[in-house]
Amino acid sequence: MTERIDQELELLRSVFHNLEYSPAARWVRLRQYRVPPEGGWKATEVEVTFQFPAAFPGQKPYGFHVSPPLELSNGATIQNVAASSEPPWPAQWQKFSWDVPDWTPAEEVRLGSNMLDFALTITDRLRQGA
Repeated sequence: MTERIDQELELLRSVFHNLEYSPAARWVRLRQYRVPPEGGWKATEVEVTFQFPAAFPGQKPYGFHVSPPLELSNGATIQNVAASSEPPWPAQWQKFSWDVPDWTPAEEVRLGSNMLDFALTITDRLRQGA
């Protein structure tokens, strides 16, 4: 399992150079994640965290956290979001319920679904806005 996670982290670092990893509970922290303008958010950048699930890679990742909490420019209520204290880093975190639509990992990390794919889909969720 450790070898797989090391490969996943290497792949994530190829895109997210500011990645931190907390091995105790397998949390990933991306210090600078660009918020897409299409979602109507007030912020342009947040920190993002997510966790490798317990039965990874067979179990797909679920949910992600942002800090500071996001707000919409039009003041609308954001769906499927809650305050959270789960991440191991001190901050005010907001958890987005988010599910990868298709999760088909392969033995070779780059040939199947991986955590980089998941991290990139966070932008898809943020484009949705509320």
